[in-house]
Amino acid sequence: MDMIISDSNSYLLTQISALTLSALLIFSCRSPRKEVKNTKTKPEKNLVIVCNDSFCKVNYLGPEFTIQKGEIIDTAHRMSNLISGEVGKKLKSLFDKKKYTKVDLKNIRMTSIDMDNLGSVKLEIFIPFKRVKTPCEARTGFDHSGGWDHDPEIEKRKKKLSGIAVCEQLEISSLIKTPENFQEYWIQWKHKDFQENCACN
Repeated sequence: MDMIISDSNSYLLTQISALTLSALLIFSCRSPRKEVKNTKTKPEKNLVIVCNDSFCKVNYLGPEFTIQKGEIIDTAHRMSNLISGEVGKKLKSLFDKKKYTKVDLKNIRMTSIDMDNLGSVKLEIFIPFKRVKTPCEARTGFDHSGGWDHDPEIEKRKKKLSGIAVCEQLEISSLIKTPENFQEYWIQWKHKDFQENCACN
């Protein structure tokens, strides 16, 4: 009888230990999920980006200046950076799908309202695409040079971008300005990573 009780106790202890270990493993697996959820960045409610096979567009209504990584950044420059990145990704995606495309530089539109250092500003940047027939007519890189109320450093930007452009050739828009002096050059090129087999023009 004593032997049976001893075996039962041993069995119960084994089961309790197993359950305890399982519980610890479950909670330890759940902890990281809570951290990820808490650190998730929420999208800006005053920022709308639309990007399809025909155009990319960004609309913004909010503070004229924001703090990014400890630095005061004018929103116009931040929006230009943002839309340039989206256009570059879209051109590459369309190229991979054999939907050969380039930016229609002459029909880019920029709008700014209330850029006066006094609070909120309304911005819109519209970048249209046009379809081309061959892979080497397409463009797979896109960037800008400019900002608000200062001259664009276009020569510095050209020097930086020519290193990743096929034959170091860049296609640059005329300087586009709003009445409030939001000004940009828009730049596109054949990216070496996608179009290295294209001949120089």
